[in-house]
Amino acid sequence: AIQVEVTGNDIIGGLAGNITSSDIQRIALVSKVTGRTALGGLFGTAESSTVNNVLVLGSIAGTGSGWLKAGGIAGSISDLDVENLISLVSLPADPNEDHFYGGLVGESSSSSFLTSYWARDNANTSDSHGRQSSGSYIMNYDVVDFKCAHASSDNCNGLVFTGFDSALNADNQALWGFGNNTQLPTMVLASGRYTDQDVNGEFDEWPDFPAEQPPEEPKKGNSNKSGLGAIYFVLMAVPLLMLRRRSK
Repeated sequence: AIQVEVTGNDIIGGLAGNITSSDIQRIALVSKVTGRTALGGLFGTAESSTVNNVLVLGSIAGTGSGWLKAGGIAGSISDLDVENLISLVSLPADPNEDHFYGGLVGESSSSSFLTSYWARDNANTSDSHGRQSSGSYIMNYDVVDFKCAHASSDNCNGLVFTGFDSALNADNQALWGFGNNTQLPTMVLASGRYTDQDVNGEFDEWPDFPAEQPPEEPKKGNSNKSGLGAIYFVLMAVPLLMLRRRSK
């Protein structure tokens, strides 16, 4: 799990600025990203990679005056395969479509999306891709639908998290939790449960990791033993010296 705030110019993401030939999986991430263009909750840009079982939260803010590329996952992607992803990332409103804003990506080519969802009311767009992108993935759902949907329920305006129940964490437990019909999805990792139930762009809880303990000092008993050993050696050596003197 990761919480990060990043501010810069171009190609900025909560996990990485750019990735190539990578396999990203089982990550819960809160990212607050601010920049000019190529901005994403996960990556600024990405190519020839896979993304599986990811919960991404947070917000994106653009400071550029030109065509800004931004999305819940990335600003720009190529040859990216995405599956089992939930994005509750908030994006700036763009009523005149002056920028390349998408619920998932700002700009895309030769990429595929399976069971990948974003909240259109939180992202301020019902389009998965920014305008003039090749391909789209139209899944129009609001935060309220994410709250009531489960892996086997179909009464949330059609939203069903099919396939999410088969993913496991490092402890061989269910990776995703969906609670009751008023709770947002949760990612269950070995380190804790990660979710944003009040949709404020932050994890509701952050586990208290144990502080690293300093190395133990040598026990006094060990040092005494070594001292006694040295004394014993000296005492044994004295008679030998006396015998040598007498032999002369």
